[in-house]
Amino acid sequence: MSITNRFLNSFVKNVIDKPEGFITSDETRSTQALNATKELYDLGKKEERNNPILKQDNESIIKNNPFFKLIIDNCDNEQIWAEINLQNKPFLNYVTSQLNEEKDRHPELDDKFFELSEFNKTTEENENFEDSDDEIDYFADPDDLSDSDEMNANDIKYSDFFDPPKKKEKFRRKSSKLYERSMNKEKGVVDLLEESEDDDDFLNNKVRDLFARDEKDDDDEQKSSFQKRQERIKNQIEQFETENVAEKDWTLVGEASSKDRPINSLLEENLEFDHIVKPVPEITEQFTEKLEDIIKRRILDETFDDVERKRDPNFRPFLPSKLVEISDEKSKKSLAEIYEEDYVKQTTKDMKNEKDEALKKEHKEIENMFKDLCHKLDALSNFHYTPKPPKPEITVISDLPAISMEEVIPVNVSDAKLLAPEEVYDKKKGEIKGETEKDSTEKKRARVAKKRAKKREKLLKEREKKVIEKINPGLGNKHSKQKILDSLIGQKNVTIIDKDGTQKSAIRHVVDVKSTSLKL
Repeated sequence: MSITNRFLNSFVKNVIDKPEGFITSDETRSTQALNATKELYDLGKKEERNNPILKQDNESIIKNNPFFKLIIDNCDNEQIWAEINLQNKPFLNYVTSQLNEEKDRHPELDDKFFELSEFNKTTEENENFEDSDDEIDYFADPDDLSDSDEMNANDIKYSDFFDPPKKKEKFRRKSSKLYERSMNKEKGVVDLLEESEDDDDFLNNKVRDLFARDEKDDDDEQKSSFQKRQERIKNQIEQFETENVAEKDWTLVGEASSKDRPINSLLEENLEFDHIVKPVPEITEQFTEKLEDIIKRRILDETFDDVERKRDPNFRPFLPSKLVEISDEKSKKSLAEIYEEDYVKQTTKDMKNEKDEALKKEHKEIENMFKDLCHKLDALSNFHYTPKPPKPEITVISDLPAISMEEVIPVNVSDAKLLAPEEVYDKKKGEIKGETEKDSTEKKRARVAKKRAKKREKLLKEREKKVIEKINPGLGNKHSKQKILDSLIGQKNVTIIDKDGTQKSAIRHVVDVKSTSLKL
């Protein structure tokens, strides 16, 4: 202890006598400060472990801090400060809790058997306690309840009404004294006096509230929970109404000029606004130096020409021809035609705009008008009239090959053989069906059509006979010969000789036809 005291006294004396040493960095002084810190830390931890009272009260501090000695070798300042904080933080929490307990104690009423704060707490709990209907057993025996509620006087103990008295050790007094000394060093005597006055005021208010609460409780007991809730809502409504009726701040009124708001009140608000004009650069020393450097560089480079004007790249001249003319007339095209035109333009890549087409049309009209004007001027400038130039005639030229290729088919072969059956015969209407697939109506229709065809052929043959008889009357035609032959057949004593010389009877033999050989 003597070595430690001697070392600390020399260090403190050196600091007091030569405070100017802290202005400049000194390694010897920093090592001395580290060693003094280590000595004080190690001494405190040693006393903490050896003293049983300190060890009992600071058991949580010892658990949180694993270092029994301060380690400064190969450690920077932040690491050393972190080691000290492991001891300081839990110790400060412990000391403040002890002081708060001492502060809450009443100097006259509180003793080791009675505390005013606990008494107030228990009375408030008993007053606020209300028996619920669920806890009452309406079917229980009243005699049993009375017997159970009665308590034996011999079983009553002190612990049933009071908490056990708190143990006070000597360390509590020592710790409070150490804390008071540290507070005196940091805050001074004035802070301690203010704290003592605050403590007295706090205790006086507590005692005053203890007696005033009884009067309030009498009024509250007469009111139901619904009435209390209604009072709370009413107070809240009154608060909102006063806020609405009260004069609003100038920030909530709207546009406020300098006369409507207090002086310099705009500086307290966070505003966002845009500048219309480009801000003027501040003339600072750096700005002037920059200008001087530019002037010097231009003098050295001998560039005394003026600044060249540059065109605005975004500037576009006003062209009335580029304006779009919006027509008020209803479109004559349907929506399908418009979609069709858009599709054709996209597929054929012929993106013609109506505005461009109208512009081309106007250009063409201007060119024609200019040509007419030039022609008239040419005619007036000469003595004789100059006729108009010939207009180009439109002729259609068919691009046919000069040589036609001959086909392989011979000339004497008709083209009819090359035709398909569909090209020669007319196509039959309706579905093609077989004999077994046709029904009675279809069969009847086919028979009628067949009869009509035969009748038509018979009429054509008769017309042909009449025409031939008129042209070649007598036996010069085959029809007259056949007619005479038919008239001779069936007569007696008439024989017919063929070209081969065979004889045939002219009598017709009637053949019996059975019904089985006939078909419908």
